[in-house]
Amino acid sequence: MTPRSKTMTAGSRTAGALAVRALMDFALSKGCTLAALTERSGVEPASLRDAENRIPFAKYVALMTAAKEMCDDPAFGLHFGESDAGIEATFACMMGMFSPTLAGSLAQSDGENDGLQMTRDGEDVWFVETWNDDFPEGTEARFARVVCAARRLFPGAELVKAVHFAHAEPPYRAEYDRVFRMPVVFGRERNAMLTDAAWLTQQREPPSARVLELVKARAETLRSTRVRVEAVLASTLPAAGVGIDAVAGKLAMGRHTLFRKLRAEGVTFTQVVNELRQKLAAEYLRERKLGVNETAYLLGFSDPAAFSRAYKRWTGHSPSQAK
Repeated sequence: MTPRSKTMTAGSRTAGALAVRALMDFALSKGCTLAALTERSGVEPASLRDAENRIPFAKYVALMTAAKEMCDDPAFGLHFGESDAGIEATFACMMGMFSPTLAGSLAQSDGENDGLQMTRDGEDVWFVETWNDDFPEGTEARFARVVCAARRLFPGAELVKAVHFAHAEPPYRAEYDRVFRMPVVFGRERNAMLTDAAWLTQQREPPSARVLELVKARAETLRSTRVRVEAVLASTLPAAGVGIDAVAGKLAMGRHTLFRKLRAEGVTFTQVVNELRQKLAAEYLRERKLGVNETAYLLGFSDPAAFSRAYKRWTGHSPSQAK
């Protein structure tokens, strides 16, 4: 039952941009500052807006470590894993809700669960972590996410029966007991979660109509030219890379082809740029509580005054009045 360990060079393993952004957002919600997180982790906010981006895993580790220290929360990994941000970290997790069984859900999100290996032992099924990265906080977050997500999908029942950790018992053992509410064993030869084979065919409660519509809408937008353009713009705005020629080049199409595709969707390139900037401005100013200067930089404006004028055109008031 011993899984094959995944050994990788220091720079080869990566984390998805959505997962890293979820961690960043959770840290910000706990009082960390974007500037400090960026400086200590090396994760640039602009790199997290394109869902297809991959971030060096070392930066994810640095981000988790920085957030843990800045929040003075030894159990930060557990708290991130059980949070809404942790559970809904990836689009693949949402797509799993369309599968009627756990086995189908695992198949939907296979790429996101790379590093977890399923092993049968009679009626028991172990989900074993195969990464050998000496990163307990990552395992805490991952296992807490699986257990808490399972409770949401299968209300009134426990999918996971026990959790084993390779690291020694930490001083915050009580938080493990609160989050997992099942036998937790430390100092084992592997990180693993125990469940029952019968759960693989367990029928779940269907998600609400509202949730299904949101996920379906997201699936549709992934195929639109506008969303592809927004993804490119989001990663290039800080460098003022908002020209249609540059964006068309990144999408491997000509300027006129891009113009035609956007027109077929009822928008212009300028409209996409302005509406994306307006949407991101609201996020930065209201949700992340960033300053005007930092927001202007992230949106690719030449100076804060230019951003302030644009923001007033969009909303009728200055960015300093954003709430």
